[in-house]
Amino acid sequence: MDSRHAVDLIIDLVMSHEPGEIPLVPTAGLTNIALAARKEPRIVERIAALGTGPALFEVELLEFFGETYQEAQGFESPPVHDSCAVAYVIDPSIVLTVRVPIDIELAGALTLGMTVADFRPPAPADCTTFASTTLDREQFGDLVVDALENIGKVTL
Repeated sequence: MDSRHAVDLIIDLVMSHEPGEIPLVPTAGLTNIALAARKEPRIVERIAALGTGPALFEVELLEFFGETYQEAQGFESPPVHDSCAVAYVIDPSIVLTVRVPIDIELAGALTLGMTVADFRPPAPADCTTFASTTLDREQFGDLVVDALENIGKVTL
């Protein structure tokens, strides 16, 4: 683990590389833990099979979030959008994306604050946003398991 404060580490890494070379994927703390449970519930068993402290902790969190989302919103498993965003940065072949205009609704009576993506083709020529449409679940699961197996082995 790096001893620098996260803010300093981010600044140092970004500033010491060429523009666009260091991707940042800001995510909410707890949803980032929910890894693969929604897209692939079997990932919980694969993570538990690792037997490491971080892997077992992940399983406990996945089970907690799974139960909480089931009770609160009827989801079988928690969403993993943050983890998918990180996976895409690591390996873009994991997620299929399509160029579409995306905006946050600021005036709607029924949709205020919602993210709205306009999938009607064609996307405007100046469109710079993309939405993911498909996740390679097996490849994603492999990436998560690999990360958990190697946690703490990589140094900057």
